[in-house]
Amino acid sequence: LGNEWVHLLTTNTSYRLRFDLVTYDHKWAHAEYSTFWIGSESDNYRLHVSGYSGNAGNALLATSYNNENGQTFKTTDRNKRTGCCCGGWWDAGCGLVRLTGRYELYEVSFHSVVWYPFSKRLAYADMKIQRND
Repeated sequence: LGNEWVHLLTTNTSYRLRFDLVTYDHKWAHAEYSTFWIGSESDNYRLHVSGYSGNAGNALLATSYNNENGQTFKTTDRNKRTGCCCGGWWDAGCGLVRLTGRYELYEVSFHSVVWYPFSKRLAYADMKIQRND
């Protein structure tokens, strides 16, 4: 959808966010956050999540060092995303979640698609939002 549309969708109505994850050896896990919204472009599409449930581990809110909640959306060309990560994401550095990384079948690197502690190497990752009714 793009960040602007997700911002517009989640601004006035309560939404939840779900991640479905699969490893190369076919292990499945999910993480769900009962509250989800992102800020406006002027706030760099800041991420807001809370209320974790699931079996993948609470990677978005794991520790104060690796807490994606409240982070702005970063890319390599905007908002100073540098270092070990690929693609755009809300992170405080090289955190525990990199879903816009590279799919690397035979090696694990700082560019791999990751949801740690569930897996350091994902074959599939899906994000879904749903309105809370």
